[in-house]
Amino acid sequence: MTKRNAVLLIIKIVFIYFLINFITNSIYGLKYTNDVLLDDSITSEIVRSDGTTESYASNHFPVLKKGDVLYAKIPLDTKNKRTGSVICFSLYDCVTELTYDNHILYSAGYLNAKRGKQIGHLYAQISIPDDAWGKELILTCHAKENNALSSLTNVQLLPALDSVHYFFKHHEIDFFLFLAIMIVSAISALFLPLFRTWTPQLRQGFSLSLFCLSVSLWVLSYNGILSIMSTVSDACSKTEYFSIFFLPIPFCAFFYDLFKYKPFKKLYQYMTFFYTGIFVLATLLNTYTSIHYSALLGFYHILMGIGLVITLYIFVFTRGIYRVEYQIIRIGALLSVGLLMLRLLLFNLNRFTGLELATIESDTFTSLGCLTLIVSMFISYVIGITNHYYKIKEERHMAYTDALTGINNRAGCEQQLKQLEKEKEFALVFFDLNNLKQTNDLHGHKHGDYLIRESSRIIKSVFEPDGFCGRYGGDEFIAGISADKHSHQAASDRMEECIRKVNEKFKKHNEMPNVPVKISVSYGISISTPAKPLSAEEALRMADKKMYKAKTDYKRSL
Repeated sequence: MTKRNAVLLIIKIVFIYFLINFITNSIYGLKYTNDVLLDDSITSEIVRSDGTTESYASNHFPVLKKGDVLYAKIPLDTKNKRTGSVICFSLYDCVTELTYDNHILYSAGYLNAKRGKQIGHLYAQISIPDDAWGKELILTCHAKENNALSSLTNVQLLPALDSVHYFFKHHEIDFFLFLAIMIVSAISALFLPLFRTWTPQLRQGFSLSLFCLSVSLWVLSYNGILSIMSTVSDACSKTEYFSIFFLPIPFCAFFYDLFKYKPFKKLYQYMTFFYTGIFVLATLLNTYTSIHYSALLGFYHILMGIGLVITLYIFVFTRGIYRVEYQIIRIGALLSVGLLMLRLLLFNLNRFTGLELATIESDTFTSLGCLTLIVSMFISYVIGITNHYYKIKEERHMAYTDALTGINNRAGCEQQLKQLEKEKEFALVFFDLNNLKQTNDLHGHKHGDYLIRESSRIIKSVFEPDGFCGRYGGDEFIAGISADKHSHQAASDRMEECIRKVNEKFKKHNEMPNVPVKISVSYGISISTPAKPLSAEEALRMADKKMYKAKTDYKRSL
């Protein structure tokens, strides 16, 4: 895959994602015609921890600090009345209570607040009594963390049977896509450690699986989709924070195994240790103290931003240096890091300032950034694994292949002899080229190399694929063949037939016009039978001895 193809692939992913999002939103949008958005009708009042009161005629207000109390009035217009309606909303880090006429419809977070535990992200779906229509719902939110809330958005009325749409609206593709990624990555993370040999490639695949699992869990829990898959009320919130704090670890571990350049490799090793330490520390603080994940989130976002900036710098700095797998991940990383940093900026603007700019819908870009990064990392990993496989295959081939002739070298011959020895009956022939030294002395090594190549080509054409052949030494070749199990032809008969074909082809070669040098060989044959079995070493020694006798006779005949 070329760099151009990599760019086109990433562009196609972005285009297809937006296209599917548009189609699904268009199709599923018909299901949401009964939804009523209440954001514009909400008014807010904040009682600060110092006792001062602030009133706002909208659902946006300055960020809540720890100890502040928000009172949001949500009018229920009778024109929106439907029997069996539910009101849906989501909040962060607040003890929450929804009432009307002093009747409590919903309360959440009290138990965790009492125990000093984090409340996190709450998703509420509350049935509305018939007598509540025409009145105001009072949503009371006691902020238990700093920067807990700066707006009440996406407060909706839905039919009870369609309340699950609150989580799926605009996230249908995210649900199916990231659920599939979560399942596949979880299976991979479970099975990869079971391999006996823990190679860098397996380790990198394990890191990629953990990263994909963390990202998919975060996307599903952040959008609230995971809450409908668990009966534990705060499981979605815990998963959201746990996964976001954990995911830089496998991310850095993946790049540690990706880079071969030692300074970069060392950098990502230290970053892996650093983020692991931060994760462990944050988890311990969240579990045993009143300092929770949400209180550390802003600081952690800065640390994540630093890691992303370092990654961006490295990929810009290394432009044009690395192979295709680096080009692919560079493009995906640049795009996804840009999208994710934009999302972090919008999230923190929304959380800390409440600016209208931060209310821009950005979840699509978040999912797309995560998807682009996952796909680019996966493709890079697959290409790296493929290249590694072919490199090993090539090295193995070179280790057992003669460079001049392309047939087995001495090491390759020894491997083939071990396989041949397992046969009950086999024949082995030892060839030695006649007059190679004289050819080199009289005509030069170019003609000598020609003589070796042509001899090996002819021997190979006869003995392969039913048997094997190889260059055992400078001017020495061996070839072996076993008995035919289908036709029951004896190994000795098959060898006799092969020798006849070899001699015919040598003769035909020598009769060709303008042949630089003529081929002449001496050979010896050994046969191993069930009645007289030979080891490979014994067969080779016997064939060599017979070849030496034949060569002596040839020299005497000159």
